[in-house]
Order: sequence, then C-alpha cells, then structure tokens
Amino acid sequence: MKKLLFGLCLICALFVVACDVDASGKRRQKVVVKSPDLNDYLVNLEENTPDDPYVIVVSEPEKMEVHDALYNNPRKYVSLSFVDYENYEVYFNQCRNLTSIGIPEGTTEIVDGAFYGCVNLKKVRMTDSVCSIGKSAFLYCMALYDIKLSKNIQSIGKSAFYECPNLEEIILPEKLTYIDEQAFNWCSKLKEIEIPSGVTEIKSQTFYWCLLLKKLKLPATLVEINEDAFFNCPSLLEIYYAGSEEQWNDIIKVDGWDKSFHLNLVIKYNCTK
Repeated sequence: MKKLLFGLCLICALFVVACDVDASGKRRQKVVVKSPDLNDYLVNLEENTPDDPYVIVVSEPEKMEVHDALYNNPRKYVSLSFVDYENYEVYFNQCRNLTSIGIPEGTTEIVDGAFYGCVNLKKVRMTDSVCSIGKSAFLYCMALYDIKLSKNIQSIGKSAFYECPNLEEIILPEKLTYIDEQAFNWCSKLKEIEIPSGVTEIKSQTFYWCLLLKKLKLPATLVEINEDAFFNCPSLLEIYYAGSEEQWNDIIKVDGWDKSFHLNLVIKYNCTK
C-alpha cells in the first residue's frame, strides 16, 4: 500500500488558485501543490503568507513525505485536502501546525498514531472508503472539535480519541461493531453518544472522564459493560436503552462500570429512537 508519510523530502512548484473563506469569514489563500513539492512549500512559507492557507495536494507518482515541515515551522498553520489519491495510508504524527485535513478517497484505514499529537488539528473529514481507525489515531488532538466519520467504519482502536477535550459531538456509523478500551477517554466536552447496534461490548474506560456527557443511547444487542466504562461521568442523567428492563438486567456489568454516576441516573427502556 502506498503511504502518505510525513518526514523530509526535496521539491519544487505550486500555484495560487483562489481564495477560501474560513468559519470567521476571513479570506484564506488557496493553493494547489503537487505532492512531491509539499514539504518544500511548507518549509518556505513566507512571512507575508496568510495564516492557515488552504492547500489542495495533487497526487503524483513520487512518494510524498511531509512530517518535519508541519512539525518544525512555528509561524504558520495549514489546512490540507487531497485529490487523485488511491490506496494511501495517512500519517501525520505530531504535525502540530496542521489545522484541518480531508482524508483522500481510497484510504481504507486511519493507521495507529496517524494524528497523534496534532495539537492544533480542529477539523477532519473522511471519505467513505475508510473502514477502521487505529489505536491512538487522534490521541492528544487537543483542539479537535469537528470530525465527520466514514459511514463504513467498523472498528475504532484503543485510545483513538484519547484526550480530545474539545470534541463535543461525534456520530458513530451504523456499521461500527467494535470500540476498543479508552477510545473516548478524557473527551471532557462530549455531550451525547449513541452506540450502534453492532457493538456488543463497552470496553474498560471507553468513556472515562467524559465530564459533560449527558445523554447515552445503548442498543438492545449489548452484552457486556466493563469496569470504569463510564467512570466520572457526573453529568449523565439518562441512559436510553433499546431493549427491555429484563434484557438490561441480563447484561454483564463488571463492578465499577457506573462508578461516580449521578445519583439520580434514570434508565429508560424500549427506546428505539
């Protein structure tokens, strides 16, 4: 499988296409860069280049490696989107100047540690070719608040979104069948979550320290909830369970699964919507 590795490389050309407008209405420079030229472009951003340019990366046969440019340049932030890519791995470990990313079509996996330590990454968009998210994929993405998952994701790895404290909402796709432990640990602003029917187990510390989690929807297919799955979720007042009270009582609940729940927690049964 071809890879988008982010390290060092030698390169040459780019051209300005238009201007883009960010959420605040500020105009951003939009440029198109051939993939072998991206590292050179990022390293040599001039002082007068607008902050957070929106860069469209066009595939070429040469291998693209761009890690150090986004790690070492303290002056500039950049948003990246990719076109004409197929069967690539995406890997941006500790690119702390990266602010947004569009995962290219053909990418089937967000590999382990892909965006680990991208502390200024705010926005992620995935194409529906992505089927899995590896362990620690978005670990310590402290600024991440807006992410749209592929509808075809089947598994989310251990600590995938560990300590993403600004993530308020994430919609889990219906095809999801596996969420590993600590997946959303310390997502302290996460307010609501719905577990798809394909998921049969809530692993240990999956929603550990989700301080603002208020609403939880669980499927009738759930078989087991493990220790500290919802440790210190003091805002959680209601659990909406799709099955009956009898089915709820049959779920294996490891001691401590509900540690530090709100005293007035209510389980609502037969909630299918």
